[in-house]
This record gives sequence, structure tokens and C-alpha cells, in this order.
Amino acid sequence: MKIRIIVTCLLVTLCHVSVAAQIFHDSGEGEISGGFPSQWDLIGGLATVADTAEGRIIAFPPSGGTIFPLVNGEDANYLAENFSIEFDVFFDETSSLYGQRFYLRLWPGGSGFAEGDIRYKPFVIHRDGLETSWNHPAPGVAKNHLPPLQTLEPVWRHVVVELSNGSLRFTMDDQLVFFLPRFKMQPTMVSVGGRINDSRFPAQIGFANFRIFNGDSSGAAGGSLPAVAGDVPPSGPEVYRLPEESVLPSGGSIAGSVAAGQDLGGSGAGGSTRSSGPDLRTLEEPEPDLSEDILSTAIAENPGIAEEPDSGSTTGAPEEAAVPVPVLGYTAEVLIYSGTSGGEGDYTQRVVFTDSQRFPYWIETRENYDKPCTVYIHSAPGTAWQGDSSPPGSQATEYDVCSEGLPRINPLTTLARVLFKPEAGTFKPLTAIQVCNNGINNRVKGIRAQVRKARFPDGNWDASYETVTFQEMQNCVSWKSMVECPANTFAVGVTLHFRDGDPLSPRDFLSGLELNCSSARWE
Repeated sequence: MKIRIIVTCLLVTLCHVSVAAQIFHDSGEGEISGGFPSQWDLIGGLATVADTAEGRIIAFPPSGGTIFPLVNGEDANYLAENFSIEFDVFFDETSSLYGQRFYLRLWPGGSGFAEGDIRYKPFVIHRDGLETSWNHPAPGVAKNHLPPLQTLEPVWRHVVVELSNGSLRFTMDDQLVFFLPRFKMQPTMVSVGGRINDSRFPAQIGFANFRIFNGDSSGAAGGSLPAVAGDVPPSGPEVYRLPEESVLPSGGSIAGSVAAGQDLGGSGAGGSTRSSGPDLRTLEEPEPDLSEDILSTAIAENPGIAEEPDSGSTTGAPEEAAVPVPVLGYTAEVLIYSGTSGGEGDYTQRVVFTDSQRFPYWIETRENYDKPCTVYIHSAPGTAWQGDSSPPGSQATEYDVCSEGLPRINPLTTLARVLFKPEAGTFKPLTAIQVCNNGINNRVKGIRAQVRKARFPDGNWDASYETVTFQEMQNCVSWKSMVECPANTFAVGVTLHFRDGDPLSPRDFLSGLELNCSSARWE
């Protein structure tokens, strides 16, 4: 009997090993600081072994790099049908939640995957979540950032990637950040990349303890990490459904956006209040400076802005009290995306609002040496108002990726905003957006939108609409296709698409816009 029990235990142990066998582990031991990691090869850029106060890492420079492991001497064809990958990523102190990011690919090369009508973009790992998109053939997008993981302090994150029976799953610190039930390509290899765009700190990012397991379940995580200031304990998020097979937590708006549980408030002294997302500020609408000298000078230098406003616009009317009408609201349990007008960008920022009665009604940019790197999303409660000044309760939510200490150049945006303001006296949420790019590198140089009145009492949109020009600059070359919310839904948030800068011009810039849509109701 004892012999039989021992044999049975051995068989169970062997079976377990065959189900989840570790085929690669890089702990960093035996590596030379400053050298290239010996178990890896280079796709592009640079990577080095670095000893930091937080431990030994494989580090990427600000300009970026991409590397892949050599598994038993092989550079590909080592992943089984079911596998898991575990590693720990280190994010340094930062002034921006999205200036430091990692890229994971499950295919060869340093870009996206394309085979027939199946396409995947790299998985972009931030300190608070993950972003990616795909097309096979229907397009899909995942933009999931968890407020409990948002911190500007140095922090480690444990990432687990699992492919099991065709389903792909990512977790970060044991929290689900991505799940695709049908991943339509079979990975054979993996690569890791990183990049920094953080002008305020000499940041250093990297990863450690990289393991690959072939089989149905991963092994134990490779040891505990040292405690680092700013570590945020994970908490289980609620889950809601988005279109195109993605399953994301309801708190998963990108950090800095006005997400559930975050109160950005109004302006205090200095005119802004920072949220947990450092680059996004909610400001009370300032009264624009329309002194005669400034306005006349702007019109003299740019005669085009003195033309007649769009149909339905009014100017110069004094502000009056808000009309007492029911308030338009919405539920954001299910968000539907309009698609992107303009360039898709290298990363995104989703701006949503805590208040379910607040709608975006105006979008404008500020430029830094021809790069639109500051964006203002103006929002207001869903009530009617009269007059041409800012509506009651309006706020401007700012997202800024401009480099520190450089001037912002675009003095005409505010003036054009006043001259071409949408019709006052009734609330008309956005239902469509259109971007004009400069024709060279997809910088946003013009923004148009369609607005519709929400019918009372059903909350559906009115058949008639107005096209409003938010801004149009002289180097606006190519108006892209207008993208629209589905019928009878309105914009309740905006996704900003940004392109990375480069070593010669490091500032990132806005390349495209996308509406986050939901049905509305009168309350």
C-alpha cells in the first residue's frame, strides 16, 4: 500500500510539472551592471543591466529599446499552445502617469501584428493598467487604468500574462486589466520594450524576475519584491462590459480623468485643483480676455477669425440666469466608442466625469512650438442656459503633455472659441467629432463637432444637428472623416490620442480624438 501511494504521488507530481513547466527564468544573477543581459537579444534601441536602490533590473533608456529572451538558445517557437509569462516591472518617480511605459509583444518584430485581416497592437503596460487594440476583422479597444494603482512614487508591479485554450488574460498585482476570450493568433515568442518621456525627473525604468511557463497554469511568482514608497495595495474592481470582446473594470478610465470616486472640484487660489492623475486638472471656466486691444490685434493679424460665426452662433449677449428645466443625465455602465478621427496615436488618455449629469461641450488645444500638447475638455451640466458666456457650472479639464518650462504658443484659440461658440440658450451635447491634421505627422490643427438637442422626455437626439468649428489653424491641411456616436447616444467623455515625440523633438502631441458615448435621460 505504501509503495502504491508513493507511486501515485510521483505520478501526480510529474503530471503537475508537465502541465506547467518553467522553460525560462532570468533573475539577473551573474550579470554585469552596465552590460547587456546575457539571456536576451536586441530588436531595437538599447537595454542594460542596472543596479538601482530598488534592486537589479533590465533597464531601458528614455529613447527606448526592445529585447527578446533566448529560450534554450532559441529566439522563437518556444511557446506552447497554453502558456503563462510572469515578470515584475519597475516604474520610477514621475510627474506623469503615462510618461513611463512598457510594451509587450507576442510576435516577432518591434511593431504590431498583421496577418490577413487579423491585427493586434502591442500591449502597453502603465503603472496603473494596460492599453491595446485589435482588428479581426471587427475593431476592438481596451483602455483600462485602475485608480487604486495610480501613484507618482517609485513602484513595482507584478504582471502575469496567460493564454489558455485561446483566451488571453493580463493581471497586474492580481487585478484583471485585460481579457480577450478569443485571441486569434498563436504566439510563438515574446518581447519586452520600454520608453520614458518624463522631463522633470531623471527616471529609470526596467523589469526583473522574468519567467515563462508552458502549460495550463503558471508556477509561483519569483519571490517578493522590496517595499517601495508609494506602493498602492490592490483592490478588486467592479466589472462592466465594453464592445468588441473586452472586459474592463468600471474604474478603468485612464488616470487623471474624472473617474468614479475621484473629485477634482473647482479651482482655488491659482485656478486649479490636481487629482490623483497629475496631468489632468479641472478648472472653473475663466472669463476670456476680450479687451479691445487684444481682440482688434488678433483680428488684424488673422482676418479669417472675424468672419461671420457658424449658423446658430450668437456673440456679445449678456449672461442670464439658467432656464429652470429638467437635467439631462446618463449612465456610463456601458460606453460605446465612436472610433477615432485623425491619427490613432501611440497612447491614449480617456477623460470621463464623476458627475453623470455633466457632458463635454467644447474641445480646444494649446500648442508648444507647433505641437498641440495641452488639451482642454470643457464640460457642463445637462441643463439649458442663455447668454454667450460660459454656461453655469462649467469646468475645463486640462490634460498636458507639454515639456516642462517651455512656453505654450497659440494665442488665438480662446478668441476663436468666443467668436464661434455654439448656440446659446439650449443644451446640445456632442454627437460627432472631426479632426483636421497637418498632413505631415498627424498633428491636430482643427476640431469640428456636430451637436444635437436631446428631445424631451425620451432623451433621444433630435433629427436636426449643427456643425460647430472649435478651432481651425492656418496649417490645417486635411480634414479626416467625421466619427459619430451611435444613434440616440451622446458624448459623455472624450479619448485623446497622442503621438510620441522623438529625440530631436521630445514633446508628445495630440493626433486624434474619439467620443465615448452613452444614452441619456431627463431627470
